[in-house]
Amino acid sequence: MAPFTTSTETNPVSPRIFSSVICIRLQAATGWAAECLGQEADLGTVEPGKLADLVVVAGDPLAEISVLQDADQIRLVLKGGRIAADRLGPRNPI
Repeated sequence: MAPFTTSTETNPVSPRIFSSVICIRLQAATGWAAECLGQEADLGTVEPGKLADLVVVAGDPLAEISVLQDADQIRLVLKGGRIAADRLGPRNPI
């Protein structure tokens, strides 16, 4: 059996289970981490009134978590409520 990787193409684990594992990892790194730090009122989830740094990628990190490691796939980074990186391209004003 091949070692566990982050690729659904080379991983013998079903995509549904693989997606669940990634979801749990993301939750552990965000919401659960905030709870462990006693900061869940301000951090850990994306909700009105909470602080959030966000990374928007071209792809689905639940299907392929390695998309978060590929700088070419990063489209937008929000840090401290400000745009830190914007690679979305031209947009129509609202």
